[in-house]
Amino acid sequence: MMLIRRQESRVTARRRVFIRVLESVEDRVVGLSLKCRSVDYSTRGMKLRIANEWIRSDSVLEIVMAVVKPRIAFNLTGKVRWSTPENEGCSLGLTIREEGDFPKWSEYVRTFLDEQA
Repeated sequence: MMLIRRQESRVTARRRVFIRVLESVEDRVVGLSLKCRSVDYSTRGMKLRIANEWIRSDSVLEIVMAVVKPRIAFNLTGKVRWSTPENEGCSLGLTIREEGDFPKWSEYVRTFLDEQA
């Protein structure tokens, strides 16, 4: 059983996300670009599902998420806190770093959460 320590409310949404592995203990995945899906996210965290690949904990990822309404894209950096192999792929729990589009991202997520409240 996995213990999840979340400090913020999450938005449950399936969004297409593109990642590129910047750093990993596993050399074969460094530089790899993958398409995946979000499961949920907050201003400082994100859960992703990836098909046909496994990214290990402590890897650093470049994350690009585009939203259709409103039309906006976010370029973020995250660190893999946990990784769980699943059927032909894995689920990842990420911590989002305060760099890149983080200010714009956190404002977007907070606005979305305020609308749900």
